[in-house]
Amino acid sequence: MARLDLAKKYPHHTIQIGNQNNLQVTLELRRLLLLAVIAVLLFIGFSLDVPRGPRSETFLDIPPRTGSSQIAALLQSRGLIWNRYVFDAMRLIKGGTLKAGEYRFDHPARMSEVYARLERGDVYTVAFTIPEGANIFDVAQRVETARLGSREAFLQAAHKDVNLIADMEPNAQTVEGYLFPDTYHFSRHATPDQMIAAMVHRITGHLNGTAWYGLCNDGKCGGLVSQRPGGD
Repeated sequence: MARLDLAKKYPHHTIQIGNQNNLQVTLELRRLLLLAVIAVLLFIGFSLDVPRGPRSETFLDIPPRTGSSQIAALLQSRGLIWNRYVFDAMRLIKGGTLKAGEYRFDHPARMSEVYARLERGDVYTVAFTIPEGANIFDVAQRVETARLGSREAFLQAAHKDVNLIADMEPNAQTVEGYLFPDTYHFSRHATPDQMIAAMVHRITGHLNGTAWYGLCNDGKCGGLVSQRPGGD
């Protein structure tokens, strides 16, 4: 009753106290909001600038048609970035397309470095060289040595994939002689069929504009043996 009487007796004083309380609440909320913004900015800066990732060799395979949000979640789950949502925000700002494929990580890296690698498609491949003079058994052994597959599987595919050279040698029993000597870069998951197709396509590309009459002698994959129209 005493407070009620005072409020009736001094109404303006009561309103002033209420306004002061509201002002204090507003200031406190603004202070908390400012602290939250600062905390978020610090977290974003930490996620962007502090390297994250393994100190030993680690592989990450991103399947084709994987969405950017899924890629971000995959990167975070493998310990390659600090936060998936910061990565998503970076993608919105930077734009670009993240490429599928297998990536190799062997040291902690900033998020911007990880993003740049995925954007340019810096996928991991195994360098594989076919020297001049190598026959199909030599190539198969090199495939196995490079850990790209077994020798036997490659030889089986070499007999099976003769359709690749049907326009040049319809009765061929193997792709022997059509594996172009060169250095190739294959994914660790490349199949023998894919590797043979790449080698054959490389040799047919070199034959464009030439009149082909042979490629190898005695089963050896040496230099091209071809003659341009009008040649001797």
